[in-house]
Amino acid sequence: MSTFEINFTPARGKGPMMSYQFKAATLADATREARRHVAIEAPGYKLHSQREVA
Repeated sequence: MSTFEINFTPARGKGPMMSYQFKAATLADATREARRHVAIEAPGYKLHSQREVA
């Protein structure tokens, strides 16, 4: 398993970037989990960037 960082920004206007880190087998799995969290915590945010961290 690797650790992935997924960042989201507001779709409209200004606001803080939201960053999540998840341990997952693939980037797709981590992104899916992050999208689930964003849908609940901050609707209206869109995917900004993804990367694998150490």
